[in-house]
Amino acid sequence: MTWTDTVRSILCEGPWIWNDGSSEITFHEDGTGKLFCSTEYTCWIFAEFEWKSHNSAYLNQTIDLGNGRQQSKVIGDFTIEMTLTKRRPHDIWYKGKVNENWLNEGAFCAKTYHMTIEHGRFRSQFDVKHKILNGSLYALRIVFVPSPFPPDEEWNDESYGPHAMRLWECTEFNSRKYPNERLGLWETLMAWCNDRTR
Repeated sequence: MTWTDTVRSILCEGPWIWNDGSSEITFHEDGTGKLFCSTEYTCWIFAEFEWKSHNSAYLNQTIDLGNGRQQSKVIGDFTIEMTLTKRRPHDIWYKGKVNENWLNEGAFCAKTYHMTIEHGRFRSQFDVKHKILNGSLYALRIVFVPSPFPPDEEWNDESYGPHAMRLWECTEFNSRKYPNERLGLWETLMAWCNDRTR
């Protein structure tokens, strides 16, 4: 049996990770999902959300990922409407304050997001930001405009961490980690040069 990738199946195949597991987003094909956002020892968001595509037929288009992975290519470009809820996912393990404890009511309104999915070899946005050259490499990257993490004005006065870390600048998430694979010598040099110019 041959499996055919679609924009939807890639979007919904598993979690999209911002920094190796402490912040991620997951889409489900039934129009739900979950958003997880934490820093060090504090969990800020662990919530379910609802989403719908502005062009459902586009998400059903088939994609040929091909065998090459050196040069990145866009395999999805679309918009969705997403509404963050106060509901905690059923598999939640965290019992502390989350969601409405840190966010203003505006965070739970429906918003439109432009999303681009790319296939290639990508470092995480976290690694690039912190100039980590020995982190993981991923085959897929999704870029959000704006970030799925609420903007500055939607965090309340008690949520110091998100303001300090500017979590609303987290816009790139990754999937399909290459196992045991790191940057080669040339890629490391190029990444180092690129990081120094940021």
